Amino acid sequence: MNKSTLLRAASFAAALYTVRPAFAADVRYPLTTTSDSGTVTDSQRAIDARTLARFVITKERVLKYDPDRGDDSFQSVRAVLLTGQWVYTITVENYDEKAESHRSDSLIIEMRRKGKKADEPITLKDIGLDGHCNSGFIPSQFSGKGGGEIVHPASDASKAIEYEALVQRMYTGTLDTLLRLYERR
Repeated sequence: MNKSTLLRAASFAAALYTVRPAFAADVRYPLTTTSDSGTVTDSQRAIDARTLARFVITKERVLKYDPDRGDDSFQSVRAVLLTGQWVYTITVENYDEKAESHRSDSLIIEMRRKGKKADEPITLKDIGLDGHCNSGFIPSQFSGKGGGEIVHPASDASKAIEYEALVQRMYTGTLDTLLRLYERR
């Protein structure tokens, strides 16, 4: 399966999804965007990242929901969505900006094919909710790179720009798909 097939599969996620009991939490601290050093924030993508983070924390009817992680200075919420052929595990880390040990809010998305527990998940991480994928892992079965996995940031400087672009496209497509799913719920 190449990356365009994967993105198409993610787009078709609207077809089937499982609805489980209703759970929801409140956003404890404001979700804030922190731009990565040396990058320009795409304001629409930053809005999308914050919107998805808010949905993960506050929306009901997900497959699994874990709102009870965190302490007095941060909130961590994990939601699992089943859509068509994909299982998405979305984790939001929401930090208190006033805390001494303040870190940037983040959004971590893992996706794997339904029923394929042996598959390594595709992992995409946005630190700062700025719409920029800071790190990502695309296993070889999804990379379309002739059997090679894609890791961003790449240790090979000659592949760094290419891999960053591939991971960012994957993140952007996944973000759009998940926003559409949450908006329909």
